[in-house]
Amino acid sequence: MTNRSLTLALAVLLGVAFAACQQSAGGSASPGPWASEVPQAITPVALPPVGQLVFDRYDSSQNDRWLGTFVISAAGGGAHSVALSVKVDGGLSAVWSRDGRRLLVNVWTPPSGPARPAIVNPDGTGLRVVDPTGIVGDLVCSAWSPDGLTLLCSISSPNPAIDGIYSVRTDGSQLTRLTVSPYHDTVGTGGECGGGDARAVLSPDGKQFGFIRQKCGTGSDPGADETGAIEIANIDGTGLREVVPLGGVRTHPGSALSWSPDGTWIAFGTQDHYLSLVHPDGTGLVRPNIDVGSAPVDGVFGPSWSPDGKWLVIGTGTHGVVGSLYMVAPDGSHLTQVSGDTTGAAFANWGPAPSS
Repeated sequence: MTNRSLTLALAVLLGVAFAACQQSAGGSASPGPWASEVPQAITPVALPPVGQLVFDRYDSSQNDRWLGTFVISAAGGGAHSVALSVKVDGGLSAVWSRDGRRLLVNVWTPPSGPARPAIVNPDGTGLRVVDPTGIVGDLVCSAWSPDGLTLLCSISSPNPAIDGIYSVRTDGSQLTRLTVSPYHDTVGTGGECGGGDARAVLSPDGKQFGFIRQKCGTGSDPGADETGAIEIANIDGTGLREVVPLGGVRTHPGSALSWSPDGTWIAFGTQDHYLSLVHPDGTGLVRPNIDVGSAPVDGVFGPSWSPDGKWLVIGTGTHGVVGSLYMVAPDGSHLTQVSGDTTGAAFANWGPAPSS
């Protein structure tokens, strides 16, 4: 999928892609090089959870129409809208700054304006678009540096020669290319696939970054059989290495990587809708067995670690539409619905409580 269609096509892809993933106790998993090591849950699991969540909300009764972006305390309570001063087309896929005081969002004005990152306060005020000069195409950002001065982004352009992961200062200066993607956007007679490098995340110490490298398929709809790998590199782009091979990570809408606060795990969703974890060196690949019980969950995607590393928030699919948000311990236990999310919540990011 292209960056532009990431959110808009979510409902369609969920409707055709989510099968019963059998993540309940005793459920089967598809073959893979899965390890037996599972991060142990903290006992007892810390309650109430710390920090704050930001997520996009959808109306499942209206073909998963985007309703806006919202913030809620992880401990529960009412959600408030991130009310932007400009009209935008689709979800914001917001990411918290390391101090919990600002949001990185991605905006574009309808009907076809290029995507650009923006920085905004959690209530929607103070919107400032980051627009480096000379970019033709979409610039979509997904991570902050620890000092809050640099963003990690990807460019999807009509010119495939510039596809890749980039860093840019929050004032729009010092756009620096970090990766050169071997794969590119592919258009077939029956659909389109946004191949390339995207969805970058930074390690807690800011010295490495991870991203998804997406390879389009070869059929009339190259998005139908697209595959993705997880790659890790040093912050200057050197030392590139594959930690999860092609086919091992979700590439369709809802895909996201999340690096644990202690630096030992990367959480991600698989193409067949399982939560998975892997060490940054590629070892310890594991699927925690989530006991969904009676929860109406057909599959999971888009994990994000809590600031203390004791929880993950996950998006869910529910009978072919966007489902609710749930918290789960890293070992798959203690599945708990996020209070106040209602049905149709996705693209959650878990940040710390705002620092003083």
